Amino acid sequence: MKNKKLILSLLSFCLIIGSISCSKVLDRQPQDAITDLNYWQTTDELKLYCNNFYPDLATPSATSDNQSDNCVPNTPNDYLYGLTTVPSSGGGWAYTNWTYIRNANYFLTHYQTATGEQDEINEYLGEIYFFRAYEYFNKVKTFGDVPWINKDLNVNDSSFLYAPEQIEKL
Repeated sequence: MKNKKLILSLLSFCLIIGSISCSKVLDRQPQDAITDLNYWQTTDELKLYCNNFYPDLATPSATSDNQSDNCVPNTPNDYLYGLTTVPSSGGGWAYTNWTYIRNANYFLTHYQTATGEQDEINEYLGEIYFFRAYEYFNKVKTFGDVPWINKDLNVNDSSFLYAPEQIEKL
């Protein structure tokens, strides 16, 4: 009987000590991953986020000048000569990448928590507005009319994704 009480007391003491020490470990932010809890704090992090948009901004190729008046290609360029028609259905919608627009909208919903000089924060805010406008420009150039999405959508936003009357068109 005496041994049972001693074992139960020792076991409850270990559980109490274990729960106190574990709560401190479990309440910490992840040390090996970037999350919204440990990001969006400085202007350097805003700068790093904006830098992700630059690689695809202008990727020149051997034929990139064919859409300008600096070069005369062997075959006429459809865009340059006004021969392009906007598709009424299909036309690449299934393969359209909306990642940059979603990433820009994600930035716009999270940048307010960063601390630093307001002028520097506004600089990165302006960059994101430019990149989002540039992506919309490319989509309007290709499709003629695209939905205007000004928030970062998730898979669970089905009421917004499947309701055409809620989506403003450019």
